[in-house]
Amino acid sequence: MATHSIEREINSVNDNPLIDVARDIALHGGNFQGTPIGVSMDNLRISLAAIGKLVFAQFSELVCDYYNDGLPSDLSAGADPSLDYGLKGAEIAMAAYCSELQYLANPVTTHVQSAEQHNQDVNSLGLISARKSAEAVEILKLMMSTYIIALCQAIDLRQMEENLREVVKQVLLQSTRKSLCVDEDRSLTEARFCEKELIQVIERQPVFSYIDDPANPSYALMLQLREVLVEKALEGTEEGMAAFKRIPKFQEELGIALREEVAKARERFGRGDFIVGSRIQRCRTYPVYKFVREEVGTEMLTGEKTIEDVVVKCVGEWRGSSGPFTPRPEASSPLHRNPENWGWFEQGRSPSATSGRGYWNM
Repeated sequence: MATHSIEREINSVNDNPLIDVARDIALHGGNFQGTPIGVSMDNLRISLAAIGKLVFAQFSELVCDYYNDGLPSDLSAGADPSLDYGLKGAEIAMAAYCSELQYLANPVTTHVQSAEQHNQDVNSLGLISARKSAEAVEILKLMMSTYIIALCQAIDLRQMEENLREVVKQVLLQSTRKSLCVDEDRSLTEARFCEKELIQVIERQPVFSYIDDPANPSYALMLQLREVLVEKALEGTEEGMAAFKRIPKFQEELGIALREEVAKARERFGRGDFIVGSRIQRCRTYPVYKFVREEVGTEMLTGEKTIEDVVVKCVGEWRGSSGPFTPRPEASSPLHRNPENWGWFEQGRSPSATSGRGYWNM
């Protein structure tokens, strides 16, 4: 509707009067009101705000581990969740973008003022509305680009999940056959029949619920694996009792193997050595993913990339006490680089330090 209205206005004549030089007459059409442009721009921003809200809602569910079907919270891909906040900053930015976009959706044409001593008592404000619409478009671009980055991150995490699950399965099978299925005299035990139930635990349990510390006995993986063996033992069968006696050995060997193999699997994944390929290559949206990853050059976000050199450079001259927080240009005030001038900050005491007396003790 907005497009049709703008096209009609662009192709119409809005000067009044229209001078026909050839016939030497003036045509008074009265078509000089630009309100359709202003109203169309207002409608455009309302539509942009609706799109932005939809994108924000989808983004919020994508980064929430309660809704994203097993992906980590904030789509953090690092080995240590304590050092990788994933898209937490982007989530906060998206909320700010959405709020500003909704603010700009407020109509401009309802704020018409009488101008030029009431010669223009009703005017369109079309230019203002168009400028605000241009701002809204830029904000929506930021939201869409952030959302696409999050989608690519989720795609890579899903591939990582499938690769890590296969590694955990292999390690589980090896540990099961080594500690549960073979007796000390190398004979097969009845506990080997637990293998199927143990594999089902790996299939059902979300990988990222335990992969940061797969050998942790309080995490869901070890708890459920142990539960399978205990339930077998409670059946009172020879198979169950054989498995129950080997639980400590099984947990120990499985934990050691998981820590080693999961770390190696992460390294291989970072190098592009995949056990399971990415399914995005078979989708029609793969060109978008390829554009983000290859042409734009955006990599998978992890918390393993540090900025140690930058931080060290920033605090290189810091002596552990308060100092000149706002460095000035060297030409105008070089004093802030001289440590002799920092004494004022060390001697100063805040009002709170003077029991509320409200002055600085120099």
